[in-house]
Amino acid sequence: MKADVKSSQKRILFISHEASRTGAPLFLLKFLRCLKIERPEYSFAIFFTKYGELIELSVCDGFKVYFSEKRGDASTVPLILWKRFIHYYHYLKIIYSYRPHLVYSNTIVNFGEVILAGLIRIPVIVHMHEGMHFSRTCRFRLRISCFFAKKIIVGSRY
Repeated sequence: MKADVKSSQKRILFISHEASRTGAPLFLLKFLRCLKIERPEYSFAIFFTKYGELIELSVCDGFKVYFSEKRGDASTVPLILWKRFIHYYHYLKIIYSYRPHLVYSNTIVNFGEVILAGLIRIPVIVHMHEGMHFSRTCRFRLRISCFFAKKIIVGSRY
């Protein structure tokens, strides 16, 4: 009976561009801790794309955690492209094994992950923590992300 309850839970996959104790990643962990208490009917998993100490804290808090290094120490263009290919392959494996009902991107930096989830027709929410200057720099990514996101959450009116 307990397995049926687990399988009927709504699953949300949260994507964080890193796992450091800074800004958006720290906000995400605090947000998830609140959601875990307020919404026990949901199942939450976090996909980190850069290693950091929040990975261990997330595991200790009882969250399912996935990790794939998106950037790494690649120094040549072919190696960078190879790392990205492997990263997105891991991401798609996670999508197909976890089967989220919703993907929540914790920043506009997760551009590729947003597009892939959108192409698979998984609803996507993008939470934009970035400031105006960074948003202008990434406006192309942001505009394309808008096509694949169901909602975009912003922290200010700009």
